Amino acid sequence: TFFFQFAFLFFRSQVVREACITVAYMSQVLRLKVDRFLEALMQNLINLIPNSAKIMSSSGIVAMRFIIQNTFSQKFLPIICSNIASKSREIRRHCCEFL
Repeated sequence: TFFFQFAFLFFRSQVVREACITVAYMSQVLRLKVDRFLEALMQNLINLIPNSAKIMSSSGIVAMRFIIQNTFSQKFLPIICSNIASKSREIRRHCCEFL
């Protein structure tokens, strides 16, 4: 988990993009087996949304969609709902879309 969290905080768009692709793939293939792992990464993915680099922002959004569509956990909902009160307009808009 630490390595992925570090990759999302890294400011190289290619590293973030590859980490998002890997997380989305894991969600699609492993489904319920990675729910706790994805739960730990979800806030970091949401924090990518308002990034000015379009590739980082869109990678985070796509990874979140894959996670929501393929991995089901009751703990995802509070994480998404807590971000509806965010200062960022983009985070609020996409969290409403995820719900």
